[in-house]
Amino acid sequence: MDTLYATAVSAQTTILLDRGLEVLQDENKLTELATLYSLLDRVGQVPALTLAWKGYIKRRGVELVSDAQRDATLIEDLLSFKVSALSSPCALHAHSSLA
Repeated sequence: MDTLYATAVSAQTTILLDRGLEVLQDENKLTELATLYSLLDRVGQVPALTLAWKGYIKRRGVELVSDAQRDATLIEDLLSFKVSALSSPCALHAHSSLA
């Protein structure tokens, strides 16, 4: 059963991350992010989650900085984004794997 589970989840990792990570992170769904982390951890896919999360952070950061309408609130927006990002279960592993 574990092999079947691992195979099924591993095969869907890219889809889970491509379709779910940004939405969960944007909506600050910490419980669901923790569940996703746990699920991917059980099948050895945390490195894929970490890579996807780092990509998300970079994309969102660029979006915030590139939005000219945010000039007046950019610093506050970036600080809020940082707090939100660091509260994610993905942040702990990503931080420990930074080189």
